Amino acid sequence: MQKSLSHVINFIIWTMLPNIGMALTLTSPPLILATADIYTTKAQAAWQALPNALDPAYLDRFIAIYPQSAEAAVALTLRFNGVQTSSSIPEYHGFIALYGDTLAGEQALYEVFKLYQAQHTLAGYFDFLRRYPNAPQAPIAQMHIEALAFAIVTKLNQVAEYDAYIGSFPTAPQAKGAENLAKQLALQQQKTQLNLLLDPIAKQLEKKRKLRKYIETQYQQGEISDAEYWEFVALLDVSITDLMQSRSTFVEQHAAKLATRLEQLAERIERLQDEAKSNPTANKQQIAAKIATLGLQFKRHKFILRSEPFLATQAAGRVRKEERYKRLMQYLDQLQNTLITERERLIAVLREEFAATRKTLEAGFELLYKDNQIAQASLDQLVAKVAILHDDLNKVNANLQRIHTSLTDVHTLIQQGNAHLAVLHEDLDQVYGQIVQITKDVGAGSARQQALLKTVATTTKQGFGLLHQDMQQQQLATQQRHQQKISLASRQLYANRHVAAVLKENHQQRLTARRQQTEVLRGAIKSQGEAVVNAQRVTVQSIHHQTKVSMYNTQRILATDRMTQGMISQQTKQFEQLAKPPPKKSIWGSIVGIAANIVLPGAGMVVGPLINGVTKLAEGKNWKDALGGVAEGVVGKYCKECVPALNIARGIVDGKSPEDILLAQGKALLKEHCSECTPVLDAANQIAKGKDPMQVVKDIGREQLGKQCPTCGQVVDNVTKLRDGKSLGDMLQRAATQRVISACPQCAPAVDTLTKVAKGADPIKLVKQATQTALHNTCPECASALGNMLPAIQANRLLNAQARRKMLSQQLTMKNVNAGFAKMAQDHLQSFKQGAKTAVTTRLSSILDRVY
Repeated sequence: MQKSLSHVINFIIWTMLPNIGMALTLTSPPLILATADIYTTKAQAAWQALPNALDPAYLDRFIAIYPQSAEAAVALTLRFNGVQTSSSIPEYHGFIALYGDTLAGEQALYEVFKLYQAQHTLAGYFDFLRRYPNAPQAPIAQMHIEALAFAIVTKLNQVAEYDAYIGSFPTAPQAKGAENLAKQLALQQQKTQLNLLLDPIAKQLEKKRKLRKYIETQYQQGEISDAEYWEFVALLDVSITDLMQSRSTFVEQHAAKLATRLEQLAERIERLQDEAKSNPTANKQQIAAKIATLGLQFKRHKFILRSEPFLATQAAGRVRKEERYKRLMQYLDQLQNTLITERERLIAVLREEFAATRKTLEAGFELLYKDNQIAQASLDQLVAKVAILHDDLNKVNANLQRIHTSLTDVHTLIQQGNAHLAVLHEDLDQVYGQIVQITKDVGAGSARQQALLKTVATTTKQGFGLLHQDMQQQQLATQQRHQQKISLASRQLYANRHVAAVLKENHQQRLTARRQQTEVLRGAIKSQGEAVVNAQRVTVQSIHHQTKVSMYNTQRILATDRMTQGMISQQTKQFEQLAKPPPKKSIWGSIVGIAANIVLPGAGMVVGPLINGVTKLAEGKNWKDALGGVAEGVVGKYCKECVPALNIARGIVDGKSPEDILLAQGKALLKEHCSECTPVLDAANQIAKGKDPMQVVKDIGREQLGKQCPTCGQVVDNVTKLRDGKSLGDMLQRAATQRVISACPQCAPAVDTLTKVAKGADPIKLVKQATQTALHNTCPECASALGNMLPAIQANRLLNAQARRKMLSQQLTMKNVNAGFAKMAQDHLQSFKQGAKTAVTTRLSSILDRVY
């Protein structure tokens, strides 16, 4: 059963596949089934055992092993169908290499040529000719190659390319056209070259002709006399004739060069002819190719000489009369005719080959007919096998009848189910009727609902219309407020500009005042320095004098004390019995003074202080303090000029340094006579202690300026800040902000906004924030409409940008002014420091010299 089925399938595949008439082999011998049963059995078994009947490798192997079997034709057909399905040129090449001597191979060759035609490229056609030079399609491929190459050469349009084409395809129909195009192109090149060389002469001729025409016009108008006219015309005619003669000579020379080149080509062609005749072993094909190439050049040069503007030259006439050139032209024409004859002969040979191929195809079709007859015999055998299959099918039919009985029972059950379904259908009809009624009710309700919705929509539309009108009114009110705010901002900007102008004027006035104050201060410091120097000189002289007086008075006081001490001791003993010890120090002084005045009139002014000193010693005080008190009491009351000397002596007794003693005395004296000179003395003291003179002068100057001129002190602070690296713009901005806020508290928001804008903030964002704040504070209902105002706010960005640029320009101007002021103040301060440093150093050195 399985074996008969496989035969039927093989027969169907073999007979029903497309192109079976073209795919069957022609060279396979007739199948002799009666004598090759074993071979056929093996072939059938191998065919059934194939793992994949569509794999090209398995099919090629089967055809190679069983080439004469019936299954081989089927395998070949399947193999060819696979190649057709792939439509791949390499697949076709592989198939033709294996089965090129069959009808399927010829069909594959035809189809692969169609693929090459679809590509239509030189490379494709050359590849086809290289692989299949004897194929029937080879002449067609050659014609396509010649046409494509001619199209490429025409696009390039070069003489060398035309020559190469003629050399490669001498028998092509386009060769004559390529030769003519090369001639025309060469002639055009020669004309272009000649025109470039003759261009100066042509320009001169044009100028001469224009001049002659101009002279004729002048002569006709009567501006030139007859004699002058004929003289000019004669000269111009001579010049034009000379130029024409030069042009003809130039053309003649160029034609002579072409004739010389033509003669050289003729000599080379004759040498090649002689070489071909005299040397039998020479490569005549190569020589013929060279002659053909030189012949093209020869014909081209001769064509140029026979064309304008070289046709009338002597060289062209000489070439026309040369018999050698005529012979060469005849030889070249004969060579070309030979090539044409060869081409025609080749075409005739190809026609004969086509006829032979046609006969071969007819014989192949006859063999195919015989193979079909043998296949018919095989079909009869298959019919017998089909009868066996019919018996098997009868058995299958019996089984199907039993199945039909079972299906009848199933049909009965289905009818019963249909009855139940009918009852269910009636119930569903009732339900459907109820659903229809419900649908109608729903439709009526929907209609009423739509009517209500229309009413609501109309009311809503009217409400939204009123709301839209209200919003438009609010938007108009908002725009009016925005315009008011813009005008207010403009006024604020104008006020700020006015304030800036006032500040600028104030700064200029202050600058002038500061210059004057600086000059006054410089003169005052100079006068004060001179006064300090004079005061120090007077102080030193007075100190020396007072020191001498103090020493003399001290000696007298000591002598008087010694004399008085003995008298006091005697009087003390006398009064011990008369009076008790006094509870206070002043009583002792009074008693002793009285006694001293009684005993020694005039001595009481000394005895009193001495008694106080003795009392202090008796109480346990330091003898230095007691002695100091005595000296102060005596000297301070009766010799005020001796007080400085006494203070100096007391300082020496206390162990103070001479510098501190002199500084204290100098301060005391300067404070009495010149209170303004004490800072100079303090500066000298600080410099003497090792401090930086510049820093000392700076501190004292700042202190004095702050006391005498607070504005000048502020200027010095500003200069110091500038020197420390602080921004002048920030300082000016801070000062201007403080001045504006102090003068106009309502301007603080505007100043704050301008400050933020100057620092790089977005003006639109600032205006937006201010607008939002104002709207929330004044009109909360308008806050929702702020979003509609944003386009208007954005429209004012340009105005704000212009205001910002003006402000920046003003700031830049103020910055430049303040920079000049700062530089001037710094120069004045530097000169003041230098002068003060020099004066203080000189004075300090003189003081130290006197002290030490």
